[in-house]
Amino acid sequence: MTDTRQPLINETVPDYDRLDVFMSRTDERGVIKFGNDTFFRLSGYGWDELDGAPHKIIRHPDMPKSVFWLMWQTLKSGAPFAGYVKNRAKSGRYYWVFAVVLPVESGYLSVRLNPSEEVIGNVKKLYATLLAQEKSGDLTPEQGGDKIVEAVQELGFRDYANFMAYALSKEYAHFMTLSGEAPDKAFADFEQITAMCEELKEDVTKIISQVQSIRSVPANLKVLGARLEQGGASIQILAQDYEATTQTLLGDIARMSDDLEVLLQAAQRGRFGISAGQVYCHAVEAFRSQGIVPEGLDKAQELAHLDAALCSLERDISKTDKRITEEFESYAALSGKLRKHLTGLAMNRIMCRIESAILNEDTDSIEAIVTQLSRFQEQLSKALDRVLRNCQNIAARRARSTSTSPVRRSNAA
Repeated sequence: MTDTRQPLINETVPDYDRLDVFMSRTDERGVIKFGNDTFFRLSGYGWDELDGAPHKIIRHPDMPKSVFWLMWQTLKSGAPFAGYVKNRAKSGRYYWVFAVVLPVESGYLSVRLNPSEEVIGNVKKLYATLLAQEKSGDLTPEQGGDKIVEAVQELGFRDYANFMAYALSKEYAHFMTLSGEAPDKAFADFEQITAMCEELKEDVTKIISQVQSIRSVPANLKVLGARLEQGGASIQILAQDYEATTQTLLGDIARMSDDLEVLLQAAQRGRFGISAGQVYCHAVEAFRSQGIVPEGLDKAQELAHLDAALCSLERDISKTDKRITEEFESYAALSGKLRKHLTGLAMNRIMCRIESAILNEDTDSIEAIVTQLSRFQEQLSKALDRVLRNCQNIAARRARSTSTSPVRRSNAA
């Protein structure tokens, strides 16, 4: 087809409403197969110009290739993708979008929102840096994809999927605020569950640090026991018991940390799925209310594609919810087990104090160790109390969230 685009104009497209929801569908090669009227309006193209055209017809030259490399790698793995994209209209003007792309039968479906300013500032700076490096030949798209992942990790996200879930939830909440509606209840519950899991992560990190701080205690007790003329053997036996309990404690904490990471990933996936489902529901409602569609577009067929995408999201959310249940139960069980270890450590500490009291020799060093253990156990007890409290709160939230439908699909049928 003939390129009818005008020269670039550094202006946003007119009439870009904050509540605009628009979408398009492509085949597996990225060839456009469908678009709604908002897509036509903002891009400046008619359906006769977009039908069968590559989606890159609206790609803006300010966009680094790295972003699209990361997008295609994600989609081809069967996972959804979400990200910020600057598009070019036929007029040469631009418009930024937050795109949520899902793999569907024979291609991909993308729903876009007008993005908020909360996240996009950092994104624009990163894109400008990547683009400059690509133009200079210092960066391949694949390397740029790695740079994007590194950039979001520097902002505190575990990976790009974690950033996607965060950004999508923020954009959905912002959209709902502008529309004057409250976010869906299931969304609010998943947001809270994710926040609680993050708090648990902080607590576990502190617990690991606390346990590491007393790892030298058994060795120190053994040395003291060897120096003592009387009761040294008893102290050394206590040191061995303490060492065994500490090693078991460390092993269970390591498992606890691994389980929590899986739980965090499940919560992240659920957060993304809930947010994507709500965004897609709004897209369905907008398309259903659209009047006459251009000749060559089958509205019923496209609604079926949208409904299939929502069904897929619902299935994924259901699987995720089940995974959260399993991982949470395992995590809660380990938390209880740690409490039992703490009781064992307390008994070791008490026995050390008893042995110290009956010895006739200078036991100041033993008393110093006992004091250290007492302080550690008090700190660990408080940390475990917070963990168990958070576990109870998550259980309560989960009971509430599973009693509601995760995705509103009443208008999608």
